[in-house]
Amino acid sequence: MSWKLGDGKYIRFWEDKWLDNEALRVKFPRLFSIANEKSASLSQVGFWNSDTWCWKVAWRRSLFEWEIGEENQLTSLLDNKTLLKGSRDQWIWKTTEKLSYTVNSAYNCLRTRDEGANSTLYEGLWSIKALPSTLTIAWRVLMTNF
Repeated sequence: MSWKLGDGKYIRFWEDKWLDNEALRVKFPRLFSIANEKSASLSQVGFWNSDTWCWKVAWRRSLFEWEIGEENQLTSLLDNKTLLKGSRDQWIWKTTEKLSYTVNSAYNCLRTRDEGANSTLYEGLWSIKALPSTLTIAWRVLMTNF
């Protein structure tokens, strides 16, 4: 799942994976540590100038010389993104053409993920004659190791 940008009221600027499929707090940990509003939504990290969205990240202090390069990197990523007035932020389920979630699409996603090298291992596990509780423990061990 990923975000489709709208007005930016529901997407958290630093915490959510809305830009390049990675949270900005992970991509720019130093900038995150000096950000003024760590839990701000996108709409709180900028302003509208007529019909143009302008990003404005607030810092707790002036940036050191070596932090300016990171800020420029962040700014160049943000320059490609703009909010949309009157449109709500939406979740998008990327595994289907319609980009909408269904139980069937989730099942197919999980099934596809588990198929391959491990599928014969799992099938073999469940064909063993053993107590269900023992099989469940073995399955959990396999799930954490693969």
